[in-house]
Amino acid sequence: MPKQDRKKKTRRGKRSQDWEALPPLNQNAAGIDVGNAEHYVAVPAGRDAEPVQKFGSFTADLHRMARWLKACGIQTVVMQATGGVLDSAISDIGRARAAGERGQRASH
Repeated sequence: MPKQDRKKKTRRGKRSQDWEALPPLNQNAAGIDVGNAEHYVAVPAGRDAEPVQKFGSFTADLHRMARWLKACGIQTVVMQATGGVLDSAISDIGRARAAGERGQRASH
């Protein structure tokens, strides 16, 4: 398969990345930007009328996020954060997912 030139020249002659030319690697993946007070979550276009949503950082917010991701058919998430907030988010989302699989509420 020939290599595609994924860079386009801009008006000033610099090259910029052509993201549209990149093939999707996982159609069922979402991205989460984890913050202290709020998390921004993006799912693939067409999965929801609002493919980018903001969620709070409280447990109820994380449960709502997990339900939304499941409703959108998401099987994998990529999380980005700075500092220690990622550890807390991973454990909360994991608890919510495990409880959902057992049909129970997550506990702390």
